[in-house]
Amino acid sequence: MELIPILRKYAIIDWILALCVWIVGISIEYSSFPDNFVPYINSDISNPIKTSTIPYSLLCIFMYGVGTCIVLAIWLVYRRDVSVLKVLASYIFAINFTILLCSVFKRIVGRPRPDTLTLCGGDGSYKQCSTVLSAETLMNQFRSFPSGHAAESMASSVFITLLLSEIWSSGSMFSAMMKMIPVIWSIFVGISRIWDHAHHIDDVVAGYLLGLMVGCFTFKSLKVGIALEQKKTANPTDASASQFSAYV
Repeated sequence: MELIPILRKYAIIDWILALCVWIVGISIEYSSFPDNFVPYINSDISNPIKTSTIPYSLLCIFMYGVGTCIVLAIWLVYRRDVSVLKVLASYIFAINFTILLCSVFKRIVGRPRPDTLTLCGGDGSYKQCSTVLSAETLMNQFRSFPSGHAAESMASSVFITLLLSEIWSSGSMFSAMMKMIPVIWSIFVGISRIWDHAHHIDDVVAGYLLGLMVGCFTFKSLKVGIALEQKKTANPTDASASQFSAYV
């Protein structure tokens, strides 16, 4: 039957999985808290009202737009075959899975953002905020932990950095700096969330760690999957295939 080879060749299942993970993550992200909700973590919430140096829409442009183009360019130059669809699906999955995990943690913890007291007045509680904020703003105000900006940008950046390291074997300081640029950008994104009073410091640190783990895990899974496929189908004399298969 030709269906299974086609599914594998064009990574259709991978794309479906990435889409499903994103849908579930967004559904959780935009779900409301119950009326009697009490945050698990309370801390300093009397900071000035938050700003947005890097709006989420701009972050999405970088991750899904610029990041996807970078991954596409790297893989086409290196491989020049249809497996680029699998690589892109893995990259998008890393971001979407991070969104899902962040949404779950945000929904469970419900931590108020640093400007909650300034914005809501009173004691800054969920009940107090519900009397002065719109439903959408209220929902977002108690989703500080972990930082989605930090987590998603780190997952995207780590994946790209690992991909660059895989195909660029040079040990020069220049190549090392070039490989680290995506991660440096992610660190900047996280720091901007602190000075914007949108997140607490530990929110951003937790986001970094979460994104780092997802990015590494996703890329490692991609390598193992490609190596197994090459073991079955690749020509043993194909140098480019054997180089990437060296992982196993």
